[in-house]
Amino acid sequence: MLGFGGIFIVLLVLRFLDESVYKVWYRNFAIWFVPVAALLVLITPGESRGILPLDREAMLFFLVPLFWIISALIIIFKLIQGKSGKRK
Repeated sequence: MLGFGGIFIVLLVLRFLDESVYKVWYRNFAIWFVPVAALLVLITPGESRGILPLDREAMLFFLVPLFWIISALIIIFKLIQGKSGKRK
């Protein structure tokens, strides 16, 4: 549920922005990140074993904030780029 919540929040923000921002975010980031993140979560053991304390929950706590941060950076960069392009 945590992963879907992250995607929902970003999509909600993107809903109120220009379509070009969505296209850049989707084509350059989301289309690759979501399947890779899902695969990483699926191949991560359910419980941590051995030296690395890495389980599915820890993987989610790493990937969801990473998704939010990268999404925010892409959105902010595209918005700044769009505003500077309108001034010229």
